[in-house]
Amino acid sequence: MKTHYWILILAIAAIAGTLLSVFLLSRQHIGGVAGVYSDGELVCTVNVGDPGEFREFTISHSGGVNVVVVDQNGIMIESASCPDGVCIMQGYLGAAPIVCLPNRLLIKWLDGYENPYDAVAG
Repeated sequence: MKTHYWILILAIAAIAGTLLSVFLLSRQHIGGVAGVYSDGELVCTVNVGDPGEFREFTISHSGGVNVVVVDQNGIMIESASCPDGVCIMQGYLGAAPIVCLPNRLLIKWLDGYENPYDAVAG
């Protein structure tokens, strides 16, 4: 085979892999049970995705405060006292857990939902 065919095949494979990764990482899992952990300990469990539901609660740890919101779209961190705000930018809980490292907060699915693909290791 000629060299330009190999380059074309590799380019198509790279584009397909990128699109698949974006699709798998951006999909959201709505409905189920999420666990809220503070400093490694389960603080509460939350039923997520019920129509018309709205709940807001505050988790405090070592001077850090996170405001967690649960609504019909899912669960997310609305505000946080951490300096970078990365946990807020993560939006609603999807395939990856929501993590606030400075405030030692973790939100993840408890109902056995796990992403079967490891997009980091490739």
